[in-house]
Amino acid sequence: PKYKITQEKQLNMKMTKYIILVLLFALNACNSGTDSDSNSYTINGEFVGQDTGTIYLSYESMSSRIQDTALIENGKLIFEGEVSEPTEAMVTLENDTKSVRFYMEPAVMSLSLNIEDIEDFKLTGSKTQLENDELKEMTDPVYDRMNDFREQTTKLRDLVKNEESDDQRAELEIKLTEINQQWSNTHVELEQVWLKFVQTHPSSYVTPRFLYMIEANEAISLDMAISLFNGLDLEIQNSQFGNRVKEHIRLKEKNRIGNLAPDFKALDIHGETVSLSQFKNNSIVLLDFWASWCVPCREEIKFLKVLYEKYHSQGLEIVGISQDRDKEAWLSATEKDGIEI
Repeated sequence: PKYKITQEKQLNMKMTKYIILVLLFALNACNSGTDSDSNSYTINGEFVGQDTGTIYLSYESMSSRIQDTALIENGKLIFEGEVSEPTEAMVTLENDTKSVRFYMEPAVMSLSLNIEDIEDFKLTGSKTQLENDELKEMTDPVYDRMNDFREQTTKLRDLVKNEESDDQRAELEIKLTEINQQWSNTHVELEQVWLKFVQTHPSSYVTPRFLYMIEANEAISLDMAISLFNGLDLEIQNSQFGNRVKEHIRLKEKNRIGNLAPDFKALDIHGETVSLSQFKNNSIVLLDFWASWCVPCREEIKFLKVLYEKYHSQGLEIVGISQDRDKEAWLSATEKDGIEI
């Protein structure tokens, strides 16, 4: 026959298939082991001045808060576990309010602590922490100036409070306003440092956190935030904090000027359900976000009452949405300000 296969060729083919199967089995075994190992982390710690005790590690992984405990023995400690991606972690001592924060990742890392100044720590073995250290070096001088302005503000407020002379008090208040403005200007400078880091570190897991902050503070436009986010590596876009930025942007896009406001439901002081859609036949619906502790918000209420009296007959409805978590404070404010429900 034209396609006759000899016994020797059949044997060779069987051996070849066997070798391929063995290789595939070995490859799958390696891959399954690699998946587990790729998420493993180890933190070898050294604690100067603390020979014994308990130390705690907490971090977020896959939308869950993980908490771990390690014993300090002869100034040494070790944490082992799994983390899905580089993430910010916090270490605290037993019965101590002090803590340190750093970026851990799937790797073998070394942590050095000192009981005299726990905040002056050193973590090696984490690429993400190195990037965070780089940002810290950029922002520390700005934070120092902001803290200086904050201290000046505290002192000036005390002086204003205790000053009996109206003229002297007026001068102090002018100076206080100037210092507050300097603090605000410096905060803008801080946001610009964050922005520069975001623009130059599209592959860093640190970046989404600060993109979120400058976008939430409206230091940049929504369009710029979208552009910056789309410029991040896909791995970073799909990270835990990247997904938060993505969701925040999505919600803001829905609420752009000109878009239909999303419907919502809430309970009024009588426990009755109120929804935005029930006012769809009104010509104008004004949503007023306020809180009992917000002095400017409550001062605006008297002006809103005037608007309501003047334009309600023409279709104006005002829906006040309180940000209070304390129901009693909310009810007390509505009664005191004469807000009709």
